[in-house]
Amino acid sequence: MNAFIQNSVTPARLALSTVFIAALVACGSSTAPAVVAPTMSGKVVNSYIYGAIVTLDSNDNGVCEPTEPQVVSKLDGSYEFPGLGSHMVCSAGGYNTATNLPVVGEFKAPPGSTVVTPLSTLVMAKIGTTTGAPTAAQIAAAQTSLETQLSLPAGSLAQDPVAAIATNPKIEQTNAAVQVLLQTVASSVSAFAGVTAPAATATAAEKANYTAAVNAVFANAVKAVTTNLATTTVNLTSAAGSSVTDTFVQSAVASTVDNVKTAVAATGGTNATAAALNKVTTGASAAITNTSSANAAAFVAKNVSTVVQSVAQVTITTDAAANKAAIAAASTTAQKNTVIANSVDAVVTAAPTLFASTASSAPTQMAALAQTVLPTTAATSNTAFTSAPTTVATALTTAATSASVTISATTANTIAAAVSADVAAPPAAPATVNLATVTVPVVPALPPAIVITGGN
Repeated sequence: MNAFIQNSVTPARLALSTVFIAALVACGSSTAPAVVAPTMSGKVVNSYIYGAIVTLDSNDNGVCEPTEPQVVSKLDGSYEFPGLGSHMVCSAGGYNTATNLPVVGEFKAPPGSTVVTPLSTLVMAKIGTTTGAPTAAQIAAAQTSLETQLSLPAGSLAQDPVAAIATNPKIEQTNAAVQVLLQTVASSVSAFAGVTAPAATATAAEKANYTAAVNAVFANAVKAVTTNLATTTVNLTSAAGSSVTDTFVQSAVASTVDNVKTAVAATGGTNATAAALNKVTTGASAAITNTSSANAAAFVAKNVSTVVQSVAQVTITTDAAANKAAIAAASTTAQKNTVIANSVDAVVTAAPTLFASTASSAPTQMAALAQTVLPTTAATSNTAFTSAPTTVATALTTAATSASVTISATTANTIAAAVSADVAAPPAAPATVNLATVTVPVVPALPPAIVITGGN
């Protein structure tokens, strides 16, 4: 990981301190007791995240910027912004101490939070854009709504999900499952744009570009999941609700594709999302723009849903340590998953017009094609699978006909052979790391605590 270069106080931080000094002077009374602004402290959790850059949104514009106060999370996920006030907090990067894998996506938490998690990230998305920091009432309303929609007990989203394993393991099951959902949707949708995981021999820049592209799609997946939860109640931890989860995931994938399309078109394809995608693959943003969200969702939904539920529905006992280990083991397999995105890449490469936005919606055929290329049993275990080329060829032809795409029998057989070979040899899964040897980022020193005198 490239370390951040330590530097002196930035102009933005200097300006911030100047404002506080001016406020101090303006208060007038030299005898009034000094009041220090609140301290924001907490933990980054999914499980605990080490080495993440945690940023305080000190200007309350809803975006965490590199010129704002930053710290790096410790081995127990903890962070602290002493005396800098209560603001939104963002966490990016770092390593999951339960899986020893790099973390995908940016997490957020509202002002006053003591945990930054995938679930708190949904809370911020639920609140949406506000003028200034969200109010306590807005935060409470978003948390209550999401707890209902995710079938969680009241107060769950404000808790440390790992600490709650002993009394309510469902919180961490859901928290870990939501991260897997967002990460897998992001990698799958990226694959429709031609963005696939880099080889182990790729340069550091190539790997960084891939991470940036997936993170950009991840942000759009957060919006999609939150939007779809507004009209759906799901219980990820219940096998009885699996069909609801399947439908919910399909809608979330389709919405993510649509969100990415909107994002890359927002400023003529020159915005951050488009740039991140195109750095990995030339024309990636155009490829996703021309993708049918319905067909794309139908192709990956069942496999994504099954992987998510493999984490959410681990067997829970009365042993808290065993429960923590079981959730971590399931999360490790799920977060290392590359075969779903690879199956997308294989079919898109073989038949690029099959998922075109002009193709007819053929969800049944797309779902059947997906299971032919990669059955859920292989997707869940993240293992390679080789279908008989003739079987894949038949499924391709059926899907193509339904989507008004012409594929000759000879071409279908050639494509099927290539697809089978590709899915049998997926990209290497992300490697686990030795946390004792990783290099964590270095960030600038924090500005001084905000001190304001009381009284006028």
